[in-house]
Amino acid sequence: MNLYKVFLVLLLIVFLPQQAVAEHYALLVGVKEYDDSSLNLQGPENDVNSLKELLTGNYGFHRKNIESILSRNAYKANIIAHLRKLQKTTQSGDYIFLYFSGHGTSAFDPEFKTLDTTTGAIVPFDFKLDRASPQTMMDSLIIGKRDIFPVLKELEHDRRVFVVFDACFSGNAVRSLGAVEASNTLGKSKYINTGLTAEAHSSSSKPAAAYPYKNVLYISASDKTETARDLSTGSDGLAHGALTDTMIIGLKGAADTNNDGVITYEELYNYLRRNVSKDYGQTPQLLRNKAFDINLPVFDNTKFKEEAYFAPQAVKEDSNLPRVKIVQDYDDLGRLFPADLSVVNGTAYDDEKYDLMIVRDGMRYLLALPNGDLLCSIDVKRKQDVVNTVKRYFKGRELLRLKNPNQKFNVWLNVGDVEGRTVFFEDETIDFTIKSESDAHLLLLNINPDGFVTVLLPDKNVPTAPIKRDVPIELRDLGKVGAPFGTEYIKVFAFKNEVKGLPKLINKTLMDPLGSDFAGLLQMIKHEQGWSETSTEMVTKEKQR
Repeated sequence: MNLYKVFLVLLLIVFLPQQAVAEHYALLVGVKEYDDSSLNLQGPENDVNSLKELLTGNYGFHRKNIESILSRNAYKANIIAHLRKLQKTTQSGDYIFLYFSGHGTSAFDPEFKTLDTTTGAIVPFDFKLDRASPQTMMDSLIIGKRDIFPVLKELEHDRRVFVVFDACFSGNAVRSLGAVEASNTLGKSKYINTGLTAEAHSSSSKPAAAYPYKNVLYISASDKTETARDLSTGSDGLAHGALTDTMIIGLKGAADTNNDGVITYEELYNYLRRNVSKDYGQTPQLLRNKAFDINLPVFDNTKFKEEAYFAPQAVKEDSNLPRVKIVQDYDDLGRLFPADLSVVNGTAYDDEKYDLMIVRDGMRYLLALPNGDLLCSIDVKRKQDVVNTVKRYFKGRELLRLKNPNQKFNVWLNVGDVEGRTVFFEDETIDFTIKSESDAHLLLLNINPDGFVTVLLPDKNVPTAPIKRDVPIELRDLGKVGAPFGTEYIKVFAFKNEVKGLPKLINKTLMDPLGSDFAGLLQMIKHEQGWSETSTEMVTKEKQR
């Protein structure tokens, strides 16, 4: 009797309709070679191949569910056809990863009435670069609002979609120095200057369009004011897009910043924003519906297969003396620098590696970072100020690089009222949002373009009680943009235990990294245990008068 029951149950299991098991699908597009060879890039095919291996080897995707479209096959009609194909090959509950690596361009020309200033475009293999015929160019682009939106809207109805585009959607990079922008050390820009008017770079107060999706999470390589980079040599020795190279490192384990064995979307995005911005001068953006839970694991994978992920060149860089490159040092500025800095002469376009570059521009010196950002500018009459600023920068970098190798919880920091924004203009007030995965006492610091450190938290006007776990705090009007202009760094430390020295830091402003107060600050932080940190950078610009 019991055997009969067991046999009957087995029959029911075999013959009754089964509930479909959710599958994972990926469409990976990489355009290295274009019909117009002047547009060719180096990294996109490596991007696709490396991601495919990562998805199958580390995240459980089946090879049969991954479609790759490379270069000559990545023509407009084929890309769109493969997007539409997903409507038939996938079903309710499935997970879809869409990825593109190649050129992006601006679609903000006011003459094109069918385009919206909030949409972007990716450039397929058969794009027609014909500046004499803007309509021809527009017709040959894959434009988000026109070509991609209808497909995503259909897919997201009962599927989850994760989209990553390693391409830029803007014209000029407002954050970059012209000379540094062309530096070979950063590789080729993924932007094509079509001659279209880039209204996106104006100071228009037109509000951004509401995000149109519920189940689509989107990460782009840069914001609307920045280009994206194609690197000649990535962390594995191959050419890659800057975003993709960093993302692969992150997905192999570096983005698991609280060391719990799970990489969430929030961890991945913050890892990308912090490292891509620091290294390449572009700021990845995350777009989502507020109801989308970014604390979910990436690719729905609760345990990724961790690999060694540290880039060899990063280790080598830290072992060398800080390196300053002076472009055409006609003023003999190099003789003023101390021996603990390595000073070389060169040009803005050579392959000489540097941590900081100094260029004379008329009656001012421009101090530029390796990612192309302007650190600050100093009058040529103030040569010793240049030297002191450089010394403060490298000393302050010790604070920025300070990490807890045993970090067990994350702390998140956002500057401004728009997630991912990095450029701020004179007289703007600055808001901060901070969230911690643990109850914590906060230390919020600012390093200005001249290298001085100011304590933003604790503050006499802000309660010193610890913030609560997963409850964001919003700090309004905590600062205002003013001179000096350039690159500023914001760093937050979150301590699980009360720190006796924190109250003494209230109202500490313009702390010199070369002084004893700064040394005491570093020592206090290193002495504590059970803390987490994160940092971000912001670029401040003077008003156009």
